[in-house]
Amino acid sequence: MKKINKEFLMTALMIALPMVIGVIFWNQLPEKIPTHFGIDGQADGYSSKLFTLFAFPALFLLFQIICLASFEKESVKVNIPAKMRRFYTWLIPVLSLIIQGSIYANALGFIKCGPTLVTTFLAIIFIVIGNYLPKMQRNATVGIRIPWTLSDDKIWYKTHRMAGKLWVIGGLIILLESFIQVALPYVMGVVIAVMIVGPIVYSFILSRKNSL
Repeated sequence: MKKINKEFLMTALMIALPMVIGVIFWNQLPEKIPTHFGIDGQADGYSSKLFTLFAFPALFLLFQIICLASFEKESVKVNIPAKMRRFYTWLIPVLSLIIQGSIYANALGFIKCGPTLVTTFLAIIFIVIGNYLPKMQRNATVGIRIPWTLSDDKIWYKTHRMAGKLWVIGGLIILLESFIQVALPYVMGVVIAVMIVGPIVYSFILSRKNSL
């Protein structure tokens, strides 16, 4: 419990950091801040300054609480590699820092295309997760948790081994695409769809073969 409290405190402080930065730059920030960007990198959604500074960190903090609570399950402690648990522990805080930091930087005119930084970070996340997927044992909390994988260790292993390769390749493609968005604006959406649907279809095929 002490370890969880320490992790929660440290990660909560990181999540709150952008709020502090936003308060410091309060007078320089516009009343309406671009918070959503289209696939072309152009802003297509705006939020009030107050909402951006305080509601976003609150949402990230809620997600972090749910994440840390899930790690208390015995199945996660036993079946998920310790390095991956640490990775997931800091994923939301780092993501919140990058997302909110890029939003502020874009609003203040420091950078013109904030989504590029977020896309690059997401690509790295996919690559890291792809490397760890084959190492996870069957559990009901983290991984590709569908009926066919949860019912059979072999299907779980084969699906996650295949998904690991797919996520690494997908992450590398997205990483490349993040630097050439103008030329290939729809690549990320298609790649992510394949990364999600591919393992599900593959596990279903394995399940059908086992039932014959």
